[in-house]
Amino acid sequence: MENESLMRDLRAIQNALDRLQPNGMDYVKWFISFGSLLYIIRDKKLGLEFTQDIDISIIGPHELDKILNALGEDGFTKCRHIINDKTGETLYVDLKSPHGMNVDLFVWIKKGGFYFHTYDYMNEKPESGIPEKYHFKGTPAEYFEGEPYKYSWFEEISPLKIPRLYGTLLDYWYPNWYIPDSEFGVSRCQVLLEPSTCESEWP
Repeated sequence: MENESLMRDLRAIQNALDRLQPNGMDYVKWFISFGSLLYIIRDKKLGLEFTQDIDISIIGPHELDKILNALGEDGFTKCRHIINDKTGETLYVDLKSPHGMNVDLFVWIKKGGFYFHTYDYMNEKPESGIPEKYHFKGTPAEYFEGEPYKYSWFEEISPLKIPRLYGTLLDYWYPNWYIPDSEFGVSRCQVLLEPSTCESEWP
């Protein structure tokens, strides 16, 4: 994907997610996450992996229908989604951008001291068929504290946001990751943790 096309897609995502209420407050708290966050922080560039697939987390109150409608108006198409069969709430959406980028939207749900998300793991093992239950993975709620933001160098790369505690989240999601760069220091987390998981009808 050419950089100009990529930036158009990224700005469409930003505009859809940064929908403002009349009082000027954002509808949603969102940021780049998982492998996309790791790639952008570790390598500080828009490489092949980033342009083909981007993971975005939505935390707290949101109006997902408006977000998806806005993305649809910009040419994004919905490929797959997961809903809560009890409440009808959308928990995960897989989108394709006009220029071929995959966009995964993860809607996190708070329970106790954790935020939980689910994902389309059927895509990893299609031979397994339709699962009876989806798995949820949890991250401590305090790891999502603070407003998402951008470093000055990051604004040249992307209009999207990164979480305030990006290093803490990456230590939790990807133990032993590190950045060989003095500007950020070096992270060599040795705490080998599996994210908390639950396998049930919840939420």
